[in-house]
Amino acid sequence: PLNGDYRFCKSIKGALYPVAPWFVKLLPSVFAKNYRTVSKIESDLGSFYVVMVGALNVGSIEMARGFFKFSDKKINTGDLLGVFALGSSVVFISPVDFDTEDKSRVLFGKPLLQRH
Repeated sequence: PLNGDYRFCKSIKGALYPVAPWFVKLLPSVFAKNYRTVSKIESDLGSFYVVMVGALNVGSIEMARGFFKFSDKKINTGDLLGVFALGSSVVFISPVDFDTEDKSRVLFGKPLLQRH
């Protein structure tokens, strides 16, 4: 995700509702109700959180290289943090403002954020 110190990963139990746009309109809090993992990364810009959210048919979130077991390890831009069995949603919480390149789609391997 970004260069910094990986502080922790916490698994939070929850439901596995769909995260399709039509369902998010019906249940806006779905990202807080579904099963998720929360990772904290400290960087020179502050604390960042990466929340991987499970969904219907995507209950499997696998953290890379034993991230549940380790804390205070270095992480770099482009490092694999975790994977979904089928794909789902990631919520990225940042202490600084960024502009996304393309608000409509996020494609594998493309930058999500541009720092000013």
